[in-house]
Amino acid sequence: MRITFWLPLWAGLLAPIVQAGTVQFEVSNLGSGSYQYTYLLSGFTFQANEDLDIQFDPGIYAALSNPSAGDPTQFMAMAFQPDSSTQISGDYIALALVDNPSMAGPFQVDFTLVGGGQPGPQPYMINQLDDNGFLEYQVASGNTSLASTTAPEPGGMTLGGVGLLLLAGAAFARRRSGSTA
Repeated sequence: MRITFWLPLWAGLLAPIVQAGTVQFEVSNLGSGSYQYTYLLSGFTFQANEDLDIQFDPGIYAALSNPSAGDPTQFMAMAFQPDSSTQISGDYIALALVDNPSMAGPFQVDFTLVGGGQPGPQPYMINQLDDNGFLEYQVASGNTSLASTTAPEPGGMTLGGVGLLLLAGAAFARRRSGSTA
């Protein structure tokens, strides 16, 4: 009984140690198949030698350029090209140079879209590196998500409204058939 009580208490105390955050992106069309991602980071506290590594699928992206990562005295930004012949992903890396760097300022990279469709979410990792640049451990991973303030298209709103009406009608019919039986 005591173990069952104390175990959730300890789990609750240790839970804040795990870092939870999000990496969102906004996309800008620069014209002629060129785009720019601007990344918005929240919920992360970077330490020196910790990096944000966003991966670019070689079947969709090419020509990564102009990487930037906030204050250049606090972050170093790098871009490594995707290689479609070997299927090696490209990388945008923002390496923290100091503990608790500012998340203000642009975290950006330009790219060319070579696959069909529109630019979308990409996998990311946040890694802690040792003093020699070797991976010590991974702090977090996930997929970037779209940070958008655009309103839904009218067609989508109409479809959503019809769906809600169908759900309400089904609930009403279920309630009505239950009361007569």
